[in-house]
Amino acid sequence: MLSRSLQFLCVLIAATIMMADGAVLANEKDRSVSLVIENDVIAGTDRNYTNGFQLSYLFPQSDLSGFFDKLGQKTAGQFGGDVTYFKLSFGQSIFTPEDISTPLPLPDQHPYAGWLYTNLTYFAERKSVLDTFSLDLGVVGPIAQGESVQREFHQLIDGEDPLGWDNQLENEFGLTAGFERKWRARPFSVGPVEADITPSVGVNLGNVLTQGKGGVTLRIGEDLQRDFGPPRVRPALAGSGMFRPTGQFSWYVFGGSEGRVIGRNIFLDGNTFRDSLSVDKKRFVADFQVGLVIQGGPVQVSYTWVARTEEYDTQSEEQQFGAVSLSYAW
Repeated sequence: MLSRSLQFLCVLIAATIMMADGAVLANEKDRSVSLVIENDVIAGTDRNYTNGFQLSYLFPQSDLSGFFDKLGQKTAGQFGGDVTYFKLSFGQSIFTPEDISTPLPLPDQHPYAGWLYTNLTYFAERKSVLDTFSLDLGVVGPIAQGESVQREFHQLIDGEDPLGWDNQLENEFGLTAGFERKWRARPFSVGPVEADITPSVGVNLGNVLTQGKGGVTLRIGEDLQRDFGPPRVRPALAGSGMFRPTGQFSWYVFGGSEGRVIGRNIFLDGNTFRDSLSVDKKRFVADFQVGLVIQGGPVQVSYTWVARTEEYDTQSEEQQFGAVSLSYAW
């Protein structure tokens, strides 16, 4: 069954590469590969948003020819981007109810759901402003293989077998477009230690997620101008995944919060055109996070702890989970 997931992921990869209209290597700078893994094991739970992974490749706009190169140039001209680059990502997110020990439907708990997707993101950076345009394409439902991945992982760790996947959301194609702007304040320095603040606002529109959001991040450490924060699986208070290696060791700690006004969340509202389980979602959701980023030469490692307020009316308590990222730049 897991092979079906890999086959569909290959289809998404091929489709996105075709959209890129013939990428060509033009230079050797401003590229990175990032792997992000998120899981609620830190809280000793297996519920709601229980697992996510994302593998990303970030590259400069000059690597592209054809439609996307022209689009990037036009967008950069409109928004004044001095540095422009793309990120191609592939990932999966898994959601489960609090009680995974019963095969019965649980109408007052988070529905079972898998989300398998590809993401294409365009970044336009100028001085201390980062504009982000994103497009998510994927599938929700059995074809996303959330059941297979969770069951195989639980067998590997000798965990409890989740019995309710027959009640998961039905197959549905997912599309979400988004825009976000970040402002990175000029760092305040005391010796080698710096501090800065990065506010952000954004919006997402689509059948998977429709929301408006605003947040702020405080960072304290060294070489803060190297990035806009570590990568994360969205929706989250995320950085771009782009950092500029200097060959020196550096670090920073960070804390931040983001509020989101939710119009639609398919994982709570259920399928768009078919009957499925659903719960009454809360319109306002907030994330609070703290973490550490370490950079040594071309490698960046980060850890983030996240507390997310209740997302639906019958949720018993806030969600807590951890996120780990590993990035390599060249």
